[in-house]
Amino acid sequence: MKHRLALLICLLLTTLLALKIRADVTHAQEPPPTEHLLYLPNVIDLFSCSSVTEIPHSECEALVALFLATNPPLADSSPSWIISDGWLNTSTPCQWHGIYCVDGYVSVIALLGNGLVGPLPSDIGNFSNLKTLSLPGNQLFSLPAEIGNLSSLEVLDVANTQLTSLPPEFGNLSSLHHLDLKYNQLVNLPPEIGNLNTLEILDLATVKLTSLPSEIGNLSNLTRLYLTQNQLTNLPPEIGNISSLRELYIGNNQLVNLLPEIDNLSNLEILDLSQNQLTSLPPEIGNLSSIKRLELSDNQLTSLPIEIGNLNSLWYLALRNNQLTSLLPEIGNLSTLGELHLSGNQLSSLPPEIGNLSRLEVLAVTANQLTSLPPEIGNFSRLWYLEFIANQLSTLPSTIRNLSNIQQLYLWDNCLVITDPDVVAFLHQKSPGWQDRQRPTCD
Repeated sequence: MKHRLALLICLLLTTLLALKIRADVTHAQEPPPTEHLLYLPNVIDLFSCSSVTEIPHSECEALVALFLATNPPLADSSPSWIISDGWLNTSTPCQWHGIYCVDGYVSVIALLGNGLVGPLPSDIGNFSNLKTLSLPGNQLFSLPAEIGNLSSLEVLDVANTQLTSLPPEFGNLSSLHHLDLKYNQLVNLPPEIGNLNTLEILDLATVKLTSLPSEIGNLSNLTRLYLTQNQLTNLPPEIGNISSLRELYIGNNQLVNLLPEIDNLSNLEILDLSQNQLTSLPPEIGNLSSIKRLELSDNQLTSLPIEIGNLNSLWYLALRNNQLTSLLPEIGNLSTLGELHLSGNQLSSLPPEIGNLSRLEVLAVTANQLTSLPPEIGNFSRLWYLEFIANQLSTLPSTIRNLSNIQQLYLWDNCLVITDPDVVAFLHQKSPGWQDRQRPTCD
């Protein structure tokens, strides 16, 4: 009898334990309720959006969802968020860290490098009046489709958040002006990005892009496009449709040619093509009538098209580390040029027409094969920086004394032997120690 009773008690306890385990598993699979019991350092606080009156209930719930979805415990059981002042501790979310409100709605969410870990919840789409969403330097991994519901969003910064793709709904952000996606791993872009016709600034630097969709040409209000440090081998012809573009940065890619459609960018002021594999430039580059800064360093250019002399707004021209053996006389047509960088080429001479650059302030021609300089070099009345290090110069024209504004003059590692006492006196004044840094010969 006692044995049967013990057996019944054992079966009863086993049944109750099984029921409890099942209940715990079921509870773990349920979505979090409206009231969240949350452990915060040294605080156990029961928070409810029913006590919040300064923003809509749906926005309060969305903030709670954001906090819970991206704030997992670390190894030491502390939350991953670095700063969480006010979050789920007060009934005034407009004063929570990184939250700013306007007229009773959340207008800005700015949680830069704050330790967020995990995808954004779908509730992020509930902020109907959100203007700025700034979350760079976190670990978001992906963006929900509901982000496309943010019809008032003007600035979206999710740089360096380990994104690998963008949802097609991205194209629904009809008010977006500034989109920062740099330092992610996107590889490609959805064609819907072309729907962002209010976009003015697009930063896609260092995201491992191998190509651009043709729809990028639909961004009719884009003024700045950053594509630096990707894996692009070419650009779509449609990029020439972005006539509003003022700044285009494509440095450190794998471009082997530049499309003639580039000449349609009549408002372009800055073009950075450095660190590519360009061997030539199309004649159409001469049609960039607004260009002020042209960066072509670290390519494989052996010559320049004569049309480059048509760039009558150009202030800065960099051609460092190419394979140029000569400069065209048309270089002298660049009447607005203020800086000319030619170091690291194979130039053996400079054309006399270079003396026509009356506004030139900086000239650097280090590490070439110059054996002489044209007398016209003395025409640079505004020049304050002159660099001819590591050439094969054995003498200098007497007109170098005309460079009255020169402040930095570098002539090291040549084989200069100057006999003109006036030139020697000028060099002693402008480049002290120049004699001690010459090679014995230029062989």
